[in-house]
Amino acid sequence: MAQVFTRSYVQNLQSNLSIKIGQGPKSIDGNQYNDYYFQLLIFENEDHPKLVYGTKEALQTKYNLDSSSFPSSGAKVDPRFCPSGNDQPNDDPLAQAELSTVYFLLQTRKLSQMIAYTWLEPEKIPDEMKAKVNLVRKILRFPHQKVCTYWLDQEGEERISEIDLSRKLLVDSKTHTKKYSWLIQPDNINYDFIALALLLCGQAFYKDKVNFYYPDKHEYFAQIWEPIGSIYQLIFEYGLDVTWELFHGVMTELVHTGKDFPAGKITVPYPPRPSEFNVSQSDIQTWAKAKEHDGPYPFYPSEHSEDWKNHQLKHVYPPSPYIPLSCL
Repeated sequence: MAQVFTRSYVQNLQSNLSIKIGQGPKSIDGNQYNDYYFQLLIFENEDHPKLVYGTKEALQTKYNLDSSSFPSSGAKVDPRFCPSGNDQPNDDPLAQAELSTVYFLLQTRKLSQMIAYTWLEPEKIPDEMKAKVNLVRKILRFPHQKVCTYWLDQEGEERISEIDLSRKLLVDSKTHTKKYSWLIQPDNINYDFIALALLLCGQAFYKDKVNFYYPDKHEYFAQIWEPIGSIYQLIFEYGLDVTWELFHGVMTELVHTGKDFPAGKITVPYPPRPSEFNVSQSDIQTWAKAKEHDGPYPFYPSEHSEDWKNHQLKHVYPPSPYIPLSCL
């Protein structure tokens, strides 16, 4: 069965937040995974990304990353709007259903906004976002590009072939299964789209030459995009694909033989940008930069308003049918 992310489908979820969609966001204490293995997509320049394996602690040290950089639970639902939010577990099934639906709709919006950013002309993009947007554009255009693989350990970073990587994971995971549980394994369908998968869960970084955020640091690796989904979703819930022909995403249930994950596949739309006649640069820019609170196209209603009390979300999909709509 396939589900198409049409505006009417998303509107239905918006008006009925009691429909449980997938899993709600889970709080993640990154420090408890210091000795677990992760994958990071690293751009030391725009042309040659690499896929680096290592423990969280080793990766943090090598690339000078904050402990909160990864793993992430994905888009952050405002806990004031959903009392059962990120840091307040709640056993109420209705509250959990509402949270999962709000989370799903927030991901839908954020993915649409990310795509909209890549459609902006350079002069419309803030200077601090230019490198990020260029890398997102590159990944969406070539989502299944092959990347060089490296293994990071105490002796340093060493390039490793895919065959040797598969053997190493197969042997080591037998004795350290838990420590490898956050990896997208080579037999997972997302491995063919590993660059896109790591971008969407916030595990893609680039060397920020201009260094807008920390000008005193000589070498600073910045997150390409804030997390939209979680690494858990990309291992167990959704496989990825990209289409260049549609303006809406499609979610398809997968039939498995031998393994039961991921449960479905998301086809993310990335069509050619429409002409100015159909959607103007101004419209795209307004949607891409829209904040969750206040301003044009807010996601949440004004706090203390009737819509806030009744949990009525505002803008969950783009204002133009020519701006892609999808989810993770």
